[in-house]
Amino acid sequence: MKELYLPINFKKRLTNLTAAPKEVNGALIYLPLDGVDVVVASRILGGGTSDALTSADPRMLSLANKFFEQNHTYGFVEFHTHTEETVRRHGIHYAFNLSDGDIETITRNYAGSKTYRHFLVTPNVLKLHKMEGNNVVPISYMTPKTVDKDQGLEKRIKNKFDKLHAEMGIPIFDLRMN
Repeated sequence: MKELYLPINFKKRLTNLTAAPKEVNGALIYLPLDGVDVVVASRILGGGTSDALTSADPRMLSLANKFFEQNHTYGFVEFHTHTEETVRRHGIHYAFNLSDGDIETITRNYAGSKTYRHFLVTPNVLKLHKMEGNNVVPISYMTPKTVDKDQGLEKRIKNKFDKLHAEMGIPIFDLRMN
């Protein structure tokens, strides 16, 4: 598994999501560059029904799958948030750790995967995890201040998603990662 670079602008966007009233989940889209996986775009895939429950909208998953079918060069890392409200209601443990339900879902869906990675985003930490057999374990990542890449790449990826939204008749999710 290659090392993941999460540029500072994406790190800030993710952290800002923890102030939302409900948890969200999504995908960090990366491009393999010079032997590492560099995050170049991000998409929200769903929002929670409460401060502590989140699931991807099936239409958004379908749209994301279509994007990756058409764009084999890119990969993704899933993420989800534990919001300030989650921590306030359920305790400080959730400011630093996956919930039992998070671990159960990741293990059920990805046990044995050698490529799956997942970010937990809380007001206190951004923690990257991978599967090691049937266990979800934390791993490190890098946060460079800048990454030498085509500056128009994120916009082109957004345009591809917008085109898929229109083709598939799926409204664009309101919550922006700014």
